[in-house]
Amino acid sequence: MDTTDEMKPDPTNNSADEYGSRVPNSILAELLKESVLHFPPQDFAWGVRRVALREAVTARSGTADDGHEAIPGTYIIENAAQRYFALLDHGRESMKEMFSESEFGVMLNTTCGPLWEWDPWMSVAEMVSDDNGMVNSGKQSQCSELQILWKKLRALTPLQDVALVDVCERVWRDKSHKPLSEKLTDAGIALAV
Repeated sequence: MDTTDEMKPDPTNNSADEYGSRVPNSILAELLKESVLHFPPQDFAWGVRRVALREAVTARSGTADDGHEAIPGTYIIENAAQRYFALLDHGRESMKEMFSESEFGVMLNTTCGPLWEWDPWMSVAEMVSDDNGMVNSGKQSQCSELQILWKKLRALTPLQDVALVDVCERVWRDKSHKPLSEKLTDAGIALAV
């Protein structure tokens, strides 16, 4: 038997795991091998994300044309990732020249690190608001730079919001000594002039 055969998941294993998922643990473990072994210590959502991913792959696995073989999970995840990154590109492009470098400074200081816990209920606008004490404070003038930024952020679509989070994570992960404007350009953002 070829040793690579041992690593191949068994597509006939349809028993549900402890979370009710029908995608075998071996498939998900192989697909996410590096991630499974190396979760950053600040990643508190890994378990929830993994269950959600397992459920999403299960819902899309279906069967092949011959009716016997499930569509490989690697295909589903690669296809989803390709679509996701294409959507992020679209989201970034739609924000061309929307934000200044100083506005990015404010956004980047809301979560000072390479991992951002984004979900549709915690937008970048809410992160900026919470971080700067804007919630129910009444301290900010309607014309302040912070208030103007907050209004821009509140108007973002969910796609733009998640693309913005992606840009911020990429900037935090860029350990070069380039100026912020260059890091933002490298991450696909055209700054407002």
